Amino acid sequence: MEYGKNRKRFVFYMTDDVHARFIVRLMEDGIKKTSLIRDFIESYIADDPKLREWLMTDLSSKKTAKWMAKRKRELKKEALQNAAFNLDGKDVSEIFDILAEEDKNE
Repeated sequence: MEYGKNRKRFVFYMTDDVHARFIVRLMEDGIKKTSLIRDFIESYIADDPKLREWLMTDLSSKKTAKWMAKRKRELKKEALQNAAFNLDGKDVSEIFDILAEEDKNE
């Protein structure tokens, strides 16, 4: 089987009340559950700035200030490194694809 072609399943649990409210809200908005979750995952992988901002705001209420400061430093360092090499998410992905292909050929 080829890497990137295998399908994986995500499973998580929630209460029946939360599930019912989730399904109703999806129906009201005309969104399919799989579409919402796939779009969220793709946005997270692509490091979407709006999603990152929302996550940092949401996580800050759940994580310690020390953790948030560390994470912000890591994101800043990563942004500076990417800027130094002038790489975007697509470039990084392509580099990993090339490395994976070289590993296959060895």
